[in-house]
Amino acid sequence: MLSQERVAQILEFINEHGSARVEELASTLNVSEMTIRRDLEKCQKKGLIQRCHGGAVLKRPNEREQPYEDKQCIHQDQKRKIAEICASMIPDGATVYLDAGTTNYQIAERIFRIPDLTVVTNDVMIAAMLHQRDIRLLVVGGEVQNSTGSTLGPFAEQMLRSIRIDLSFMGAASIDPDYNVMTPTIEKAFLKRLVTEISNKSYLAADASKFDRQSMVLINNLKDYAGVVTDRAFTDAEEKQIHDMQINIIPAGTAGEER
Repeated sequence: MLSQERVAQILEFINEHGSARVEELASTLNVSEMTIRRDLEKCQKKGLIQRCHGGAVLKRPNEREQPYEDKQCIHQDQKRKIAEICASMIPDGATVYLDAGTTNYQIAERIFRIPDLTVVTNDVMIAAMLHQRDIRLLVVGGEVQNSTGSTLGPFAEQMLRSIRIDLSFMGAASIDPDYNVMTPTIEKAFLKRLVTEISNKSYLAADASKFDRQSMVLINNLKDYAGVVTDRAFTDAEEKQIHDMQINIIPAGTAGEER
């Protein structure tokens, strides 16, 4: 097969699947993995793809922040399953941080009966729902991002540096094929990193739609969390990589299948 024909098939595969691993391309095209790596490097230099560890992803514009109202209407069943597992982790008397987002809103709906609970949140919608419940509620101050109903900025960071969290449940806009957690805004990245630093344990709650996507700013990696609660179904190759990276996946069921 000519090099140009092979590259065309590689691009067709990545366009169809959104991403590809070196080993699966080598197997599909019946060439060596070294040949595939050279082809991927050429494609990246031409701006056709984005290389990542073990393969490549489709090059596309950075993900933008979705409005809160839009996120409330999608992947509701998956978010409920994830929320139920997260809520079950919270012991009596805990101080819990709920990151802004609709999955964490679902968690908030399930925890207000836990005795002696303290909830810290930067989500104004979560705060509005919890303020009438019999819990101690701390709302992180700062500038409100109107589209998402979350607070951020230096005032929010200053407050968070003064407290310590038992458990934090974080959200994600995007998780790339190298399992980097990303967000569209720099201010959110700073705040999310800070929360994981002040938490004894930090968990990521993310449905399958957040994977194989990219945003502008790196927050951290899945291996930096005590666990990742998700309904994402992983391939055998991905599971091996996850094991090698010592990422703790807490399955919330997968699309059409329970793990």
